[in-house]
Amino acid sequence: MQLTSADHALLDPINTLLRDQPDAEVIPLAERSYQLYGDEKYLHGIERHRLVARGILDIADHLRARPAPAPLAMYELGPAPWLLIVENSAAFTSLRQILAAWPDRSQVGWLGYGAGDQLVASLPTAADSFSERDHGAAALLLYADLDLDGLECARQADAKGRAAGLPALMPAVGLYQALLTRRIRQVSPAPAERVREAVSWLPADMASPVANLLISGKVLRQEALPLPVLRARLDPTSPLLPHLRGPLTGHSLAGPDKRRTQPWFPAPTCQQPTSP
Repeated sequence: MQLTSADHALLDPINTLLRDQPDAEVIPLAERSYQLYGDEKYLHGIERHRLVARGILDIADHLRARPAPAPLAMYELGPAPWLLIVENSAAFTSLRQILAAWPDRSQVGWLGYGAGDQLVASLPTAADSFSERDHGAAALLLYADLDLDGLECARQADAKGRAAGLPALMPAVGLYQALLTRRIRQVSPAPAERVREAVSWLPADMASPVANLLISGKVLRQEALPLPVLRARLDPTSPLLPHLRGPLTGHSLAGPDKRRTQPWFPAPTCQQPTSP
């Protein structure tokens, strides 16, 4: 493979690092970037570089670095083993108020703020919060806008979370069912092919009607389900989690062991460092 001058500018400091400090501690990527290049943003997006994509350059083994995304904002509102992530700030604020007043505290778990598409990068950091608080989650639920961006973000975040050893990120079906009864917003029609892929994250009985909405240029924003309606929908005289996740159909949110209350993690893999 022919290396360019830009490739040499990237690789020369890395080779020096591996020669002088072959066992250097793995540190956040921006810190290594500043150390090697005098610019904390020089290595931003390095995971998409062709040398990384082809397996020639490895971030952990060669750069001795790891990504350090902005952490997922998580609030431990109760001891229950679940995490509900809410995409937008208005819906998050409403649900935080409702859950904070829930009479049976044992039914309440974690509440997270997804901050739109930042969730794709931040979701894996939830594992650190679970470990630090010794309070795991067997169920991860997401409540986002019913639009193309929200559903594509959900699929991408689910993949990132699973790669980090977290349970599957599942739709908060109970909340989506309520949202689907609300006022629709008209937008530009979404491409049918992208829509069909995006709605695969939803249960089958919900995917088809949502796909029809998006393809016809209709979406549902979380703001369409305001605090008074949301509060009325969540009846404190019955268990909270089924209100959020809806009926379980075809799979278990907790995986094969329904009693699991801690997140599970992939087995570590060891690789011998090699010079790029």
